[in-house]
Amino acid sequence: MRQVRPRILAMRATPAMNTNADHGNWEYAGAYKINASPDRISRRVRRSNRKHSSIRARVEHVFRVIKRQFGFTRTRYCGLMKNAVQVNMLMGLANLYLLRRQLITA
Repeated sequence: MRQVRPRILAMRATPAMNTNADHGNWEYAGAYKINASPDRISRRVRRSNRKHSSIRARVEHVFRVIKRQFGFTRTRYCGLMKNAVQVNMLMGLANLYLLRRQLITA
């Protein structure tokens, strides 16, 4: 028997697909290339990247504190409730750790 390879087709953006600008815009799929020069990326894509990267940076700092300062890289307890309590406590402590300089001067 002959095997048939599935064909991978790229989808193009249509106005019907672009209902939610923040999630799943097909236009972004073709815009990114490895080592693409920044002048080839449109202003809208650059603006969107800047917005997402600023949010990502805030979140990543908290996770860095939890992993590096507090050493929480693996879960310790069995059970969702115990792990949820520990993660919530570590999130609160990480926020205090990141704001420690402002709290000392206040």
